[in-house]
Amino acid sequence: MKKRYIFILFFLIFIGCSQQNYRVYDMHAHIQSVEQFDKFLNAMDKSNVVKVLLVGSPTATILSGKTGFENYDYYNNEVLKIAELYPERVMALCTLYPKDNDKLDKLKECVKRGAIGLK
Repeated sequence: MKKRYIFILFFLIFIGCSQQNYRVYDMHAHIQSVEQFDKFLNAMDKSNVVKVLLVGSPTATILSGKTGFENYDYYNNEVLKIAELYPERVMALCTLYPKDNDKLDKLKECVKRGAIGLK
């Protein structure tokens, strides 16, 4: 996450933008928990990111060295909770495992809780 925001800041400085004349929309970010969102929000504010699309992910996406679809329900729930708490700043995408027999019920629940789509 830190590298992404450093890159965004570098890019904006490079093209000569000031905070008064641009707004950034981050359309793909990951987070591990609701508890981390205060730091994430602080980074958003410093980078002039007005809205973020958080993606629920399996552990393999969050932690290197892992594979598969473990814990994606947990991370979906975390991004949905964050989107519920900060609707003006956060949109949520859920991740589903194609071989999960309950995937359609999980999709319905994600949409019911405010997810705008799937990854």
